[in-house]
Amino acid sequence: MNGKLYVYALPYEDALKNGEEETYWESYHRNIECAEAIRKAIDENYDGRRLNADCVRTVVDRFGYDRTRFVTANTLCQLMHDRRISRDNKAWAAQWDLLPDGDSWNDKRFDYVVTADKGLLDIFARLVRKQQETGIFTKEECDNLNTGSLEGRLLVLKPNAVRGETPIGYQLFYCTEETGDGIQGVFPLDKSEWIFPRTSFLGELRQECMSAWIMEWLEEFGQQEQQQENGMQMEI
Repeated sequence: MNGKLYVYALPYEDALKNGEEETYWESYHRNIECAEAIRKAIDENYDGRRLNADCVRTVVDRFGYDRTRFVTANTLCQLMHDRRISRDNKAWAAQWDLLPDGDSWNDKRFDYVVTADKGLLDIFARLVRKQQETGIFTKEECDNLNTGSLEGRLLVLKPNAVRGETPIGYQLFYCTEETGDGIQGVFPLDKSEWIFPRTSFLGELRQECMSAWIMEWLEEFGQQEQQQENGMQMEI
């Protein structure tokens, strides 16, 4: 499974019981890479006076929103006694209820704690939360949905539709079928299936706004759909 798309949040012992060790380790290594990317983004986007808000977007484009949020929250959970982290950010991190991943001397969650200035980490977390509240993509990054079929197109949900119906952070939606006023499809983040009314979407994401992981997912998903179609034809 592509580590950019799926965050495995359960401890290793659970992964072992569920036969999901490979998925666990892939996600674990991606968490470590994400933590380093956050550290680097903070370092490169701090000019000595302020932290450039675009630093969050550079990490999200590479790792996806869910992993960026997960690694940031995990880091803050290890800093609950640090006064440089605001109460609001601590409360936000605590709500994810991240489980220990090993004993207190060998908790694997410490392996992807971001090693950056704590004050800048607090600002970075606030920027992550802001994207959670406002949505990653805006209408300016979308084409309208007035023409043609939506099947096979990557759509962008309105932020209020995301908060109301699905886990926060899911804004991209791949249409697999139109059913009257309903749009059926899957979320690239975890391939879960949902149906939304047509009015729930900002538009179709423009190709120039697609980051590398999105392009890779579209290619991978398209190949899977083609294989399924070929299998159905062979059965006939």
